[in-house]
Amino acid sequence: KTVPNQEIEVIRVTENEVKVEEPIPCGVERTSDNTLERGLTKTISAGKDGLTKNTVRITYHNGQEVKREVINSETLVEPKNRVIAMGTITAVSRGNQLLNFREARYMEASAYTYTGNRTATGRNPEVGMVAVDPQVIPMGSRMYIEGYGFARAADTGGSIKGNRLDIFLEDRSQCLNWGRRTVKVYLLD
Repeated sequence: KTVPNQEIEVIRVTENEVKVEEPIPCGVERTSDNTLERGLTKTISAGKDGLTKNTVRITYHNGQEVKREVINSETLVEPKNRVIAMGTITAVSRGNQLLNFREARYMEASAYTYTGNRTATGRNPEVGMVAVDPQVIPMGSRMYIEGYGFARAADTGGSIKGNRLDIFLEDRSQCLNWGRRTVKVYLLD
């Protein structure tokens, strides 16, 4: 029922169907590997995204899209999962000594020497101390660094962020000789 002078709104409803291809993200499978140290991983298979073709019904009111619904979906290519091997070894032998560790990781290592300043823990620096990012390796953590030896996280550095560490050496020439390199670090129990 209408009332005199009442406005009536006419909404033109149209629908359109389109076919849209979309990727199906590949999943990740993890498997144990007793040849890798715990904390290290190895990609066994890179995996591959799949592909689906969706038939989508789009509803318009006066030319403006108001609804989109998938009315049919067809998988064109099945996704293939990425397979990652996770290390399980928790002890290694170094220099006739068995190292029990909670995690191994590769890190970028640079070196520093005496600057006249104390470390972030308030101590004078000495061989066996390393600067770390405390969000990655907690201060006070004991570690074994291949090519350097036993160390303790006792300092921080302005450029030591993320997966980096700075080892302390006796003099500038040793630091220059060390340079910057990737090392395997064992975080000890």
